[in-house]
Amino acid sequence: MALDTNAGEIVCRQYSVDHAPAHELRSHSAERILLGLLRADLVSRLSHAGYLGAELAKAETALRLGLHYEQDKPLAAPTRIGVTARGARARGPRNGDSALP
Repeated sequence: MALDTNAGEIVCRQYSVDHAPAHELRSHSAERILLGLLRADLVSRLSHAGYLGAELAKAETALRLGLHYEQDKPLAAPTRIGVTARGARARGPRNGDSALP
C-alpha cells in the first residue's frame, strides 16, 4: 500500500506468486478499496481482511491529514524544528542555568 499524494489516492497493489504486479486498486476511500478487493475475491482469509482494513484506514487518515504513510509503520505527526512529538517546546538551558539538573 502507498499514497499517491498528487492524485489524492491510496494505491493498493497485489502481486502474483512470481512477484509480478497482478492488480492495482486506487481510491481516496479505504472502504472502496477493501470492498473492491473482496468483490474481486483477492482476500481469502479473514485475518488478512482485518489487516488490510487497518492499513487502509491508516493510509486514508494520512492522506486526509497530509501525514507520511509507510505500510506497517505507525502514523506520526510531522515534527517541526524546536517542537517535540508531544508538542512541548524543546528548550536548551536558560541563561545562567546549568545543562545538568
